[in-house]
Amino acid sequence: MAEKTIPSNKGIKIPKELLDIAKIEEETGNFKNLHDIATRENALLLSFIAPLTAKRTSPIHQKRASIGLIEEFAIEYVTKIIDEKMDLNDLKSIYIIINTPGGDVISSYKIASFLRSKFVDKEIVMFIPHMAASGGTLLSFAANKIVMSDMAQLTPIDTQLPYNYTHGYVSALSYLRATSRLNEYFQDKEKAEAPYPMIAMSDKLDPIIESEYLVTIRQMEFYARKILKSSGYLDVAIEKIIDTFLFTDFPHQHAILKKEAKSIGLNIADNPKLNAILDEVTHWFSYYVLDDNGQHIIKYILPTKVEEVKPEQAKKVTGMQLKDEGEKVVMGQLQPKTKNKVH
Repeated sequence: MAEKTIPSNKGIKIPKELLDIAKIEEETGNFKNLHDIATRENALLLSFIAPLTAKRTSPIHQKRASIGLIEEFAIEYVTKIIDEKMDLNDLKSIYIIINTPGGDVISSYKIASFLRSKFVDKEIVMFIPHMAASGGTLLSFAANKIVMSDMAQLTPIDTQLPYNYTHGYVSALSYLRATSRLNEYFQDKEKAEAPYPMIAMSDKLDPIIESEYLVTIRQMEFYARKILKSSGYLDVAIEKIIDTFLFTDFPHQHAILKKEAKSIGLNIADNPKLNAILDEVTHWFSYYVLDDNGQHIIKYILPTKVEEVKPEQAKKVTGMQLKDEGEKVVMGQLQPKTKNKVH
């Protein structure tokens, strides 16, 4: 059977089925200001938006967006698609708007690592209008700058693992702390001296499970440390960030707001220019946040190619005479040397 792929000028095979599943698309909606920002800043704009609503897959089942295998392939192949359309080396920055409840730890780590390796010499700026939780917080560690709204939140990154007695997930830290407390309690007591709740609890703890939970914590520590290091954080900052986000005293859903995130040591950017861009990408987020497709929405906006125009050519192109060298024409329109303001 012939392989179904998207035609490629550079020999890159992009399976059409994968594009259909991941729903990778260039943004063609009415977002003129975002296109202007992409061109003015020479930046790739990329959305990673988990809708708030779930997709109903049966009368009793729903599917919610969660970072996983589809997102891994989506981020990998969206860069291949973009590489078909332009030279990635020409980009100055990567602007990523992120809204996610998190998901698989390994997938989150792989995506963060991919972004850092693919755009190693580019500035990665992540815009968070609402939430980058759990694995989304790990993703944010890959940014050179993080721009949060006043209502945006990050969360702890302590590993969540299934636990039979709750039929759900618990923090690996909770299990380890419970084990530690019981060990301390029984240091000077015989089992017969302990009240029944303590005995029942100790009977449920398994040293093999304890060891496995400890390994997952160390795994997350390794992932976080590696991503932060690749993003340019200093060792002293990395230690504080890991101590606060991983070895936390708060539950996994704890909201870490902008001011607290900055005090912990994350590169939280708070300036008029980036805040104005945040306002614009929030409109992008609002447009898709109530979709019910059950997965992250991956869309992109590319900068319009900017060509240098010689003064003697200006009249032919725009009907106006350039005042001096260095002015540019974008899509046939004269662009002043001074930067435009974001509307």
